Amino acid sequence: HNTADCGAQVSYQAQSPDELALVDFAKTQQYYFHHIVPAKFTYRGRQIEGTRLFVNIKGAEHYFDVFEVCEFNSTRKRMSVLLLDHRDGKLKLYCKGADNVMKERATRDSLEKYWSFTNSSLHTFSQDGLRTLCCAY
Repeated sequence: HNTADCGAQVSYQAQSPDELALVDFAKTQQYYFHHIVPAKFTYRGRQIEGTRLFVNIKGAEHYFDVFEVCEFNSTRKRMSVLLLDHRDGKLKLYCKGADNVMKERATRDSLEKYWSFTNSSLHTFSQDGLRTLCCAY
């Protein structure tokens, strides 16, 4: 059931303002997270106990098998989610965290191609008094 088609108002709750900002942005891009259930699945011969996340993306139903969630803490200074994306069959690791933490984990190629622009944008946003959060996969 696509809530976008029936005109229902979608409202999300989150554990932090950053997470709420991410899901609210996803909603503007027509990504509607509608439920999550405990799930057991097999990946490369290994049994995984995780969760299955159901998302309506631009009117099409998709699901993602979430293998692990590493919550944000003051030591790691980032949050990570490992999942299987059934749209392309790839295992993906998504991370969000402070810019300095994410920069430390970027590949040399990513730093060379994108960091100058990213850093300039972060500087502009901070001068405007905006909080920033970097995301990567």
